[in-house]
Amino acid sequence: METRYELLHESFSTADAEYPQFVFEHGRLRVAFRDWREALIDVLFHDVVAFSWDDGDGALDASHRDDCGYVVLGSSWLATHRKAGTVMPSEDKQHFKLCFNSVGVLQVLASRLEVLGEAVAPSDGGGS
Repeated sequence: METRYELLHESFSTADAEYPQFVFEHGRLRVAFRDWREALIDVLFHDVVAFSWDDGDGALDASHRDDCGYVVLGSSWLATHRKAGTVMPSEDKQHFKLCFNSVGVLQVLASRLEVLGEAVAPSDGGGS
């Protein structure tokens, strides 16, 4: 099966975002970062089987952009986990790929992604 990248249809953007922070507990991966607007983005992946972080451009592919989020269809990484038995055929897992420009790439095998929050940083209140 050929690998394809379907754009994530979420409210946040990884374009020009700062380096993300990660917390992994009890099968959930929480990812927080500031986007290009200085908004704090908080994302939670549920029922995580595996995840990886690659600094820089090592995990990029010529068939997708470096500043977007994707669901990877026909994922060989997910197929490997199914073959090894870490993901059962009946489990509904997806391969998510969040590309943070030249900062890095996050890949996650999980059941779903949830946006917990988007908060724009307050302005400095400066006036003329």
